[in-house]
Amino acid sequence: MTWFGSLTVAFVQALAPDARALADAKKLAKVSAWRRLGREGDAVWGVALGSKGDAYAVFARSAEDARCSCPSRKRPCKHALGLLLLVANGHAFVEEALPAGHRYT
Repeated sequence: MTWFGSLTVAFVQALAPDARALADAKKLAKVSAWRRLGREGDAVWGVALGSKGDAYAVFARSAEDARCSCPSRKRPCKHALGLLLLVANGHAFVEEALPAGHRYT
């Protein structure tokens, strides 16, 4: 997972489409904001808890290829940025296959 070790918080911040997305992503950059987290090979994934109780599938194969099933038009969305911030902050993702039905757009 070569991109894991080289990802920095500053790089993730630069990916944010606007200040609001970044502020919201910082709130998601903690394990308690996620229903599940894992990694499969060179990708990380998570199930983010939405503000209205929804769960969103989030997936990143690299910092530039982070996707989410949420309805936001921002790319990357706050959930994808939050997952990338977890990576940049050194969270240890456990090797686990993507959950069945894990979809992202």
